Amino acid sequence: MRPPKKDGQATVVYFHVTVMGLDSIDETSMTYAADIFFAQTWKDNRLRLPENMTSEYRLLEVDWLKNMWRPDSFFKNAKSVTFQTMTIPNHYLWLYKDKTILYMVKLTLKLSCAMNFLIYPHDTQECKLQMESCEYM
Repeated sequence: MRPPKKDGQATVVYFHVTVMGLDSIDETSMTYAADIFFAQTWKDNRLRLPENMTSEYRLLEVDWLKNMWRPDSFFKNAKSVTFQTMTIPNHYLWLYKDKTILYMVKLTLKLSCAMNFLIYPHDTQECKLQMESCEYM
């Protein structure tokens, strides 16, 4: 479960968030909901590729994540996170020939937002999606 360091360097993890929708804005609890696709990509040179891997990438069972290192990222201002499981769980895991891993999941987040109503009804709210790493806070 140690990060895949190459030449002693920290593992670089790339993130991508696609916001599918924002709704359920609640001024009383200062929260809102977001449906997102959340993707993380990293390279792990310790992985052994299957000998019969002829295509550029291979879709893996998500259970592989239980036995390999993965980023410890989280949403700092999330009050709750729901993994989408409509018909089947919406988790995807790809292994590329260069030993890059792409993990994508569909989430519904309930996020906090410090709203300011001092100039109501002429106010504008700015709500952020904050991500961090447990190890590098």
